[in-house]
Order: sequence, then structure tokens, then C-alpha cells
Amino acid sequence: MNWSNTTIPSPASTRAHPWFVVFCVEAFIIVCGNLITILAFVSSKSSRKSKFMLLTNLSVADMLVGAFPLPLYLAYLGDEMSFWNIHWGLALKITMFGLDVLLGFASLTTLTVISLERVYAALVPVGYRGLSSRNYLFAIALIWSVASTTTVVCLVSNFVLNSMKIATYVSMSLLSVLCIVISVSYLTIWRRIKSKRRFIRQKSSEYENKLALTLFIVTLTSLAAWLPFVIVNVLFVFSSVHFSFNFVYFSKVLHYGNSFVNPVVYSLRMPEFRSSVVRIFCTSSRQRKGAASCQRSVTEDVQSTSRSPRCKTQKDELSTPTKSKNTTVTWRKGNPQEVSVLLTDLGDTEKF
Repeated sequence: MNWSNTTIPSPASTRAHPWFVVFCVEAFIIVCGNLITILAFVSSKSSRKSKFMLLTNLSVADMLVGAFPLPLYLAYLGDEMSFWNIHWGLALKITMFGLDVLLGFASLTTLTVISLERVYAALVPVGYRGLSSRNYLFAIALIWSVASTTTVVCLVSNFVLNSMKIATYVSMSLLSVLCIVISVSYLTIWRRIKSKRRFIRQKSSEYENKLALTLFIVTLTSLAAWLPFVIVNVLFVFSSVHFSFNFVYFSKVLHYGNSFVNPVVYSLRMPEFRSSVVRIFCTSSRQRKGAASCQRSVTEDVQSTSRSPRCKTQKDELSTPTKSKNTTVTWRKGNPQEVSVLLTDLGDTEKF
């Protein structure tokens, strides 16, 4: 959700330059980090590969944040700092606002569905193992439907009804519901794990518990990153409180930073994620080495081919029998002074 166009005061360009650099670096990290995450989950050889579909969807939403809303925000920020002059018409404002709301709620709704999936895995493990890819695809479609509906309502409220309060009511109400569901879900999981440890300790159960803790950390960091931004917008809309631009920029850095925290948590908490990332880079390295080796091999083949006719000719000359002349010296009895030399070459004879 991006109400920064109304909440951020006009900055002094010299003081805002560091923030512009921070947002540029953040956009690059978000796109690269989540792209690697998506490739790692897609190329995973784990038997639980379908269970990563929700995490892949979360990474897709986060990557799109760094690819579209954040660059648009940088364009707006650069315009405010007189780096360039952009006419912010209605179309650009709708695009920026709509994408920020859509991708923000897609991320939060995905986290909510993940928390519900963890509850289902803890309470009904047999049914959880029976979940198919179709179930996850349905959940992903539901996630984007909720995010799209919320975006449309906020856009109509803000740009048709000219009421920022209605958009804030709708978005904050949905955000509160999602946070409550997430909190209750992980509280249920924690109680379930605590009671389960007394009776059973299996490898599969340990894996699910560790995954649940990892996803809880992801959710907690996401909510913590969103909190300052939500507070800024709520106070601005309902009490017209103005904040210093440094605090608002800091809240925006945290807000967008939520999109690159997840790959860091995955790499620290999930060994199979780390192995997939290593496999990706090792494969690309082997491919580059293989291409270089293939190029050397082709070069050597070409060189050997260019030398081979001459070598073959030399071999042929050595192996082909040459026509040699057999010389025979005989003494005739008639005249002792006469020496007959017979040079035999295909039947020819010479006499001296």
C-alpha cells in the first residue's frame, strides 16, 4: 500500500539523495534475491516440492514489488528531488497505487494461507500429506482474487469517490483480519508442538516443526516491516499528523524491505533451500566450463583436421611400396674386359 504521495513532505533534494540510493539498492536486491529463491524452489528435488508452491507464490509477489512499484516510487522520488521532470497524470497515479496495494495484499494473504496450511499440517497430518498440486493452485488463485478485489475497492474509493478514508478503512480492516488469523494460527501450532513433544518424536514431525518455525519467523519479520508504514498512513489519514521525511522514508524502506527478508530467512533456516541454490550456481558454472572445454575441443579438432591430409600423405608415402630397381652384376666368360650390368625395372635391361 503506497500512500506515500500524500504522506511524504517535499524533501530537500540534497538531504534525500542517500534515501534515493538506498531505494535503488533495495530494488536490485529484491529482484535478484527473489529470483534466486524462485529458481531454487522450482529446481528443488525434494519429495515435498508441491509444498513449496505457496512459498514460490510469495517470492513471485515480492519480486514483482521490486520490479514495478518500487521503480515507480523511485521515479516519483526523483521527480520530487528534481532529477527529472515527470507529469504525474491520473494513469501513473492509479498504476502506482494499484500495483502497490495488489502486490502488498498478495504477499500478506499468502502469509495467511501459509499459516493456515501449517495449522492443517499440525492438526491433520494425514490429510496434509494428501494435499495435491491442485489444492495449492486453488489456494493461489484465491490469494490473487482477494488481493485484486481489495485493490479495486481501494482504487474506486480513492480515485472515483475521492475518499482516502474509505480506502484506509477497507485496507486496514482486511489487514487486521489477516494479522489475527496469522496470530491465532501460529499460537495453535505452538501449543500443538508443545503438547506433541511429550508423546512422539519422529523425523517427519521434526521437519514440519522446523518448517513451521521458519515460516513463523518469515511472517513475524513481514508484520514488523509493515507496522511502521501502517502507523504512518493511519495517523496521517485519520489525524492529519505530518511526519518528518526521514521517518517516512525509513518506514518505506522497511515496507519494501519485507520483500527481500524472506530469502535471507530461507537460506538460514532451510538446508534444502541452500542446497538448491548451490546446485543452481554449480550447474551454471559447470555449463560455462563445459562450453569452454567444448570450444577447446572444437579448436583442437579443426587444427588436427588441417594437419591430417599432410600427415596422411606422408604415411601413405611411407606405407606404399616404391618401385625399386634391382641391379645384378654378372661376368661373362667371353671377354674378361666386358662386364654386363643388368638393371631390372619392369623387365628393362641395360648393358654397359
